[in-house]
Amino acid sequence: MNSLHEIFCAWGTDKGAFHDYGPNYEEFLVPGSVRRLLEIGVWTGCSLLAWHEWLPSKARIWGVDPLPQPEAIHGVPRIHYRQGSIMDPALIATLPKEFDVIIDDGSHLSWEILGALDLLWPRLTPGGWYVVEDTYAPLSAPIEAIVNRVSPVEHHLRVPHNESEILFLKKGPPDP
Repeated sequence: MNSLHEIFCAWGTDKGAFHDYGPNYEEFLVPGSVRRLLEIGVWTGCSLLAWHEWLPSKARIWGVDPLPQPEAIHGVPRIHYRQGSIMDPALIATLPKEFDVIIDDGSHLSWEILGALDLLWPRLTPGGWYVVEDTYAPLSAPIEAIVNRVSPVEHHLRVPHNESEILFLKKGPPDP
């Protein structure tokens, strides 16, 4: 099997050569344990296609973006698309109740990062990962604001290169 970095590069997503996020994802995610993945910010659909290749056939992949569904993902089995804002409760109601991985690669705006985290954290399974990409972006929420927003949590910040930052938040067990 190819590395996730190679898969990202082959599909032309910025997660590959530009940000070099593949090794970071491989450090924390175990493909066989991912049943449902949600990515906020789909753009061309390349990253959804990369996840489709890397994850096992039982995994279902969801993407949300304000733009119309990219042609590249039309009819691809296991990929589900919702057009709209991740801040829209009606849109969120159409998503599965639980995800093992949630990736925020959306607007990179502080209010939307924190708002999406508030809305989606309850849908993250215990032991699941909430990932915020490109936290270096000028209008992004400060790392501390993101980490302190949720509990219980284990967090890891990685800076691969090119001033890119990616934050991994692991949800702990439910409070007693």
